[in-house]
Amino acid sequence: MEKQTQMRQSSGAKAIAIDHHKMTTRYRLLRLQLLVATIFSAALALGLHVIFGR
Repeated sequence: MEKQTQMRQSSGAKAIAIDHHKMTTRYRLLRLQLLVATIFSAALALGLHVIFGR
């Protein structure tokens, strides 16, 4: 008997599993950075207004 070997052709495309917990953590960190940047900007603007606004 002849042995037949099956060759699977691969297109190169692979499924990528998305880690939703990692994505959520990244978005939370981004939102926190945005909040800190906003608070810092407001404090800087208020400080400059107090110093030079008179």
